Amino acid sequence: MMAGLLTYLRTYAQALPVVEQVASKTLEVAKSIIRAGQVVRRDLTASDLGITDFKLEVPAGNTGEVDYIGSASSPVTVPDRKAIGIYGIVLEKEDENVHVDYIDLYVGGSRVRRWVLHPIKDGADTGKTLYLTSDQAIVLKEGSKFYVKVRAVNEDGSNPHDVRIVFLGFVAEPANEVIAKA
Repeated sequence: MMAGLLTYLRTYAQALPVVEQVASKTLEVAKSIIRAGQVVRRDLTASDLGITDFKLEVPAGNTGEVDYIGSASSPVTVPDRKAIGIYGIVLEKEDENVHVDYIDLYVGGSRVRRWVLHPIKDGADTGKTLYLTSDQAIVLKEGSKFYVKVRAVNEDGSNPHDVRIVFLGFVAEPANEVIAKA
């Protein structure tokens, strides 16, 4: 157990500079867009990416890519006066029938990032966390159209299975504005 904790702490310590860099860059991009008033930074949520939950249903017998966030024909658009920064991905404990190989991020119709997930080990028994390097991290500004595809294999030919893929990041936006009304 102690070795697992040390591995986790070492991984997080190595990732911290990238987390700070993405946080600063996200805030910087938002300030350049907003230009007037204060800008705040908060943690990224599923709704910021156009989904209700960080859950992907992998169809029975699937062996290829699955649309996760948006699609080529219906991409998600970063709202006006906002910036989104992504510094990590958590693949929560996988279902024994489903194996996620990689995640592709497309911006403006072109693939800009491929994050390979299958070899990740962070010492945690609750899932796998990939902290991105500075050249893998990304900041999307207002108006960016994006979508995410996941290569997931479902070895169960009869039933779909869910997998949780959580994006770690920040959103920078104008302070004191209503984000959503209930």
